[in-house]
Amino acid sequence: MTSLGTHADTEDRNEEIIFDGVLATGDRAGEANDIAVRKEEIYRRNPIVNVSEEFVEEVNWLRMRDISLTYNFSPVFLDKIGIERASFSVTARNLFLITNYTGIDPETSLGGGSNAFGRDYFNNPNTRSYGFNLIVTL
Repeated sequence: MTSLGTHADTEDRNEEIIFDGVLATGDRAGEANDIAVRKEEIYRRNPIVNVSEEFVEEVNWLRMRDISLTYNFSPVFLDKIGIERASFSVTARNLFLITNYTGIDPETSLGGGSNAFGRDYFNNPNTRSYGFNLIVTL
């Protein structure tokens, strides 16, 4: 969204930024960086295909990926109604996500398992699903 100019950070594209660090080349190599760069230049040089350090985040998260609960009915009760065994299960996937990530999901990936892993560009969040299971043995 920054390369398209639709993110809130791009409101003042003429703002100048001086990145922390030292100059790597030239007569001043090793000296503290004092070169200002306009935000416009950063956003144009780092569109969708490039990854910029500015957009890399340290992320922590906790996710309830899968949970399943099963209840086995009492044989004493089942014998009375002519059933040998019975159980009921409830399963759920992706119940919740707690994260400091600013995007949709810290495990999202635009490119799947390719070298574009981790790119978050209009991706969809993981789906949440529920399931029920009843097993009866006569």
